[in-house]
Amino acid sequence: KLKMAFERNQIEKAYLAVVEGWPPEDRFEVKLPLSVGGDTVRIRSVIDRANGKPAHTRFQVLERREVRGERFALVRCEPITGRQHQIRIHIASSGFPIVGDKIYGHDEQIFIRFTEKALTEDDMRKLRLPRHALHASELRFRHPGDGREMRVVSPLPPDLAELLRE
Repeated sequence: KLKMAFERNQIEKAYLAVVEGWPPEDRFEVKLPLSVGGDTVRIRSVIDRANGKPAHTRFQVLERREVRGERFALVRCEPITGRQHQIRIHIASSGFPIVGDKIYGHDEQIFIRFTEKALTEDDMRKLRLPRHALHASELRFRHPGDGREMRVVSPLPPDLAELLRE
């Protein structure tokens, strides 16, 4: 029943992301159609206004921090649709890539070097983390047995919280 609820978009999901920079608005939405299949990274999603499937994400800035002279924001991300890499490409297309994102961050060539086990010190400095700073933080759904409203919450993990400490 839960698998069907996911497929029918009946489960509300929220994620927390640490992004590069400070989005100017506290709340914003991105509605850009997506397709899978980039030029150099085949698993990359791309904005595709001609043939892409509809994709919609809501964002809310929870914190803005300056850490060692660099700006970061903690952003709550709510995907309305569920496309591959949707949150990552939507926030990056707004000018605020997720920290540590090898595909949608500074340069997709970083992902290619990563797959070849050839990341440079410069790549690691740009990434700041060995993983992208995106965390599944909340699920809301109806209990499949008795229909009760359920809410499951997972706090920001220590490695992502550490990014935001001055």
